[in-house]
Amino acid sequence: MTTPPSVVGFTLSEAQALIGRTVRAKRDGAWQIADSVVLHHNHTGTVIGVSGEYLAPEAPPRICVAVQIWRPDKRRPRKQPRPFVLRLEGKVVATIPLGGRDPLPFVLLLDKLTFETSLSLTS
Repeated sequence: MTTPPSVVGFTLSEAQALIGRTVRAKRDGAWQIADSVVLHHNHTGTVIGVSGEYLAPEAPPRICVAVQIWRPDKRRPRKQPRPFVLRLEGKVVATIPLGGRDPLPFVLLLDKLTFETSLSLTS
């Protein structure tokens, strides 16, 4: 019995071929894809890299793709944009002024099965 390719995971060449490609969430509605990440149907992103790790010394590496997702901004631009505040041990270390919208994306490391079930490549 052969294992389906989705369960095996990405090969390095498959993952590298996806770098630079644009992706869009497949499903309607919203669903949790990671611990604190909720993916919505209108989220789009770009495959920006490849990550791999050995889970055991004699096992092949587990290869994932890094996908940068931009949150669509449904709000109107603010007159006074909210700054990004960087805190270290509860103390404000830096305050970075942002534009009228939140430009900060999030990056997901996705294995092949999660990538294929959650995202689709756009042309």
